[in-house]
Amino acid sequence: MDYHNPNYATSLYHFIPSPLFLGKQIAPNAFQTTPKLHILDLSGNAGCLPEHPELSSMPELQELYLRRMQISVFPAEIMSLKQLRTLDLSQNSLQHIPQGVKDMTSLTQLDLSDNNISALPPELGMLEPSLQVLKLDGNPLRSIRRTILDRGTKAILKYLKERVAED
Repeated sequence: MDYHNPNYATSLYHFIPSPLFLGKQIAPNAFQTTPKLHILDLSGNAGCLPEHPELSSMPELQELYLRRMQISVFPAEIMSLKQLRTLDLSQNSLQHIPQGVKDMTSLTQLDLSDNNISALPPELGMLEPSLQVLKLDGNPLRSIRRTILDRGTKAILKYLKERVAED
């Protein structure tokens, strides 16, 4: 691979940073040069993601892994990724999931495990039937009974969807 070739980044489909990347922050506009990127894994690279990354410049992104990134606020920019099928935000410090997550209709897998989430927005239920896997273990969820959580993704989404209808 010729990393010095200016066309290299525009044809990149999968990016997992090397250990040498640890601790270095990505420029906010860095993703503008990777429009064909399908998979981005920044897991464990806490502090490398800028406060407002321009993720919308990666319209073909299908898998995004941001595990162990010390993220405390759900990055709103993620909701602009219309092709995103897998989103891993596990092992962070998230406390809130925005209502706008309902617009992420291509999601099939969402991992929110091991955060500080105590409630889920009812709008998350609108992702049924596309969302097949919802991981919530390790969160202090208080808004959903344990019996529903134990029954899995379909039961959780059904419960949340019913809450939307009540509002």
